[in-house]
Amino acid sequence: MKFLLYISEYSIPVLVFYVIIFAKSSGVSIFESFTEGAKEAFGLIKDICPNLIALMLAVSVFRESKALDELTGLLAPLAEAVGFPAPVLPLVFIKIFSSSAATGLLIDIFKQSGPDSFEGMLASLFLCCSETIAYTMAIYLGAVKVKKSRYILLGALISMAAGTIAAFLLIS
Repeated sequence: MKFLLYISEYSIPVLVFYVIIFAKSSGVSIFESFTEGAKEAFGLIKDICPNLIALMLAVSVFRESKALDELTGLLAPLAEAVGFPAPVLPLVFIKIFSSSAATGLLIDIFKQSGPDSFEGMLASLFLCCSETIAYTMAIYLGAVKVKKSRYILLGALISMAAGTIAAFLLIS
């Protein structure tokens, strides 16, 4: 175990020094390459920024309009019938849009039920088994400029459902 900690602690500094030494020995101007990469990053940010702003606005509207509470209230009896704890339902829906908001809900679950409870362990495992669909789509579709995204959302929702079911089955 100490060996893995040692590798993880020193791998990034070694990699950085390796890149610098390799670039110098190859005759590459490190500063010019760095500034060129930074210029490309600004172009990428310009393309992605509108998608991220729209996403943040949608998450805010979803939470503040109490639509999340209504949706989880409707599905809570069905979830409880199959043994899925209702306090974890808001986490499942908000994770689709925002990982940071989902982490906030995870902390609330920890405060209410405890991290070692069924709800706490399920919520923790669920966050590891799922991806923030809307954020990822906004980044990838904005960066790559994909125009035909017909099946991306469906595939992402299916994988999210599979992750949710897998987390539930692993904890049960």
